Amino acid sequence: MLKVGDSFDAFKDVFPVEYEKSLKKLAKKDLFDVKVRVTAGEGELKQKGYITFVVEKGVIVAIGVVLK
Repeated sequence: MLKVGDSFDAFKDVFPVEYEKSLKKLAKKDLFDVKVRVTAGEGELKQKGYITFVVEKGVIVAIGVVLK
């Protein structure tokens, strides 16, 4: 589980592919975001969306969830 205040390094245990893709941003920027596509529910209740993690100076400072 990831939460605000966690080091961005914790991200690699939960989303290893997205973590690897974001390493360039981490090296170049103090503030950036990472979007992860997600799916929730089943059948007619199935929703797609994404989770946005905002990272500042190597720490997760905000998390947003959008389902459509």
